[in-house]
Amino acid sequence: MKKLLKIAMAGLLLLPAHSCEKVDVVGVSPEEPPLPLPMPDTALYISAVKVPPDYDWRRDSAAGGAGCELILYRNMKPVAVYPTGADACISTDPDTHHIIDGRLYTEFATDSQTIIKRDGEEVLRYPGREFLVGLLPSGNSIYTLGRLRGGGGYMLRKNGTLILEMEDCCVFGSFNASSYGTTGALYIDGGHSYFCYREPDGRCFKVRDGVPYPVKVPSSASEVYDVKVHDGKEYLFYGAGLGTSHVKTPSKTIGLGNYSWVAAGMCFDQGDICIMGFRIPHKILNVVFGGEPESVCQILGGEVKKFSSGADFIYCREKEIYAVCSRAGGLIVDDGDGPLLDIPLAYCFSRDCAVITDAGLCMGVTPRGGGRPYVILEGEDYPLDINGFISSLGFCIKY
Repeated sequence: MKKLLKIAMAGLLLLPAHSCEKVDVVGVSPEEPPLPLPMPDTALYISAVKVPPDYDWRRDSAAGGAGCELILYRNMKPVAVYPTGADACISTDPDTHHIIDGRLYTEFATDSQTIIKRDGEEVLRYPGREFLVGLLPSGNSIYTLGRLRGGGGYMLRKNGTLILEMEDCCVFGSFNASSYGTTGALYIDGGHSYFCYREPDGRCFKVRDGVPYPVKVPSSASEVYDVKVHDGKEYLFYGAGLGTSHVKTPSKTIGLGNYSWVAAGMCFDQGDICIMGFRIPHKILNVVFGGEPESVCQILGGEVKKFSSGADFIYCREKEIYAVCSRAGGLIVDDGDGPLLDIPLAYCFSRDCAVITDAGLCMGVTPRGGGRPYVILEGEDYPLDINGFISSLGFCIKY
């Protein structure tokens, strides 16, 4: 947090308490003093599950009913504690914890309903046992994109009311997809809510404010990896014949070489298109298990970062790129030039357990063998004084 504090302090203007000297500011009337520039409120949020001291959360023999607590931290200090379990309608599952704009959202499924809470208070309750792939607060509304836990199609809801149901489709993005953000498959562009999906016959659609619109797919496309709307325009990432891949922008089609892709998508960083995922050279496509996919982050028109250790999750923000990989029971952090950290016997439970801040990659680490979970920031370890695990992180800048 040192760098974050330095950034905040650098903008402070200290004025004397009393002054007898009149100072004129160019362009500003002496009677109207200039307004101070807004200072950013920069905060790191952490959610963690605290379990009783003598309870082994790794076995979880009580199936989440051991009297656990969900704690929200702000800049390493606890600011809220919530009970968990069926009575509280808050799960200990890290995949159900989402920090969005400094607020902690939780999802919970009963035998017949889905319940969404924000900072411990219920905000949505609707029929059906859904798990979410997207959650988007927008003004006074909350959009959710969920799928029934027993299988089936996807449901888009606004404030709990079903506005669109899709059967037998593939939604692009989720909370664990590297090329999507903290709101999962749902996102805002130009003041509108969006997500995109592909049907079994290859047709693709963008959904704006709950209304689906067809997206034109090139006739040469054999597989569509991702579709996104950015600045009101459609972008397609797709594979064609002979193992080639391309990105179709509003003005041109960009070739990515003779590769096919797995678990891949695109994101936008300071005007650049970034492709991240596993790519496979086409020369091995016809050989079953004929080679290892490369884990990469490719900036179109720029460099290609390859992660020799593989990558469970890839992070890209303001030209900083990192990958987190689980290997041999531990974690490896790689920036594309080689491993930066090798952490033995540790968990990073989800993509939301790491985030790029102004001080670099920040990661929530939970030891496999027990012991206190901790946050790594700027090469320093910051332990949380609990028996339990870190479930998510969030980095928030507000003016």
